[in-house]
Amino acid sequence: MINDIIEIKINDVAYSARLDMGAIAECQHKLQKLKKNIGVVEMLDQVKEENYLVVNNIIIESIKRCHPTLKDENILENMKLHDKNRIVAYVFELMSASLPSTDDDKKKTSGVVNPYKKVQDWDFSEMEYIYYSVLKRNNDFWSITPKYFFKQWDAHKRFNGLDKQDSNREVVNGTECG
Repeated sequence: MINDIIEIKINDVAYSARLDMGAIAECQHKLQKLKKNIGVVEMLDQVKEENYLVVNNIIIESIKRCHPTLKDENILENMKLHDKNRIVAYVFELMSASLPSTDDDKKKTSGVVNPYKKVQDWDFSEMEYIYYSVLKRNNDFWSITPKYFFKQWDAHKRFNGLDKQDSNREVVNGTECG
């Protein structure tokens, strides 16, 4: 698997951090308490605008995925006197390691992209269903990165011919008889 764990050093304390599905979902959940209906795509876009509420939550949740016994307050307290630009850089590094991208996208956006912006938001229930039922994976969905999920899903669609538009395919919209 891809090395997606990043070392973050804040005030001489080294943390391991991983931006996986669990970290993203927890961050979104916490932010939705403050701003209703914030989606994953919007949340990730807020990092580019240096929204420190989002940046701090992503850092905290990513660290907690590797250090589950740490409390939010302890990590945040350690971050208070740290250079904000360096913390934002760590989030970009996490996003680069964890989010799907293409080489062309990396050149256009300094390495961090979300090519799935065409999706209004990520539906974690649907993604989890796809992961276990369609892709038939048995490792923990919440511990995988979006990069891994979307690579698996894209490969499945490509190998099963689901990525091609078939104009001759008949679509059934119901199950009515007669």
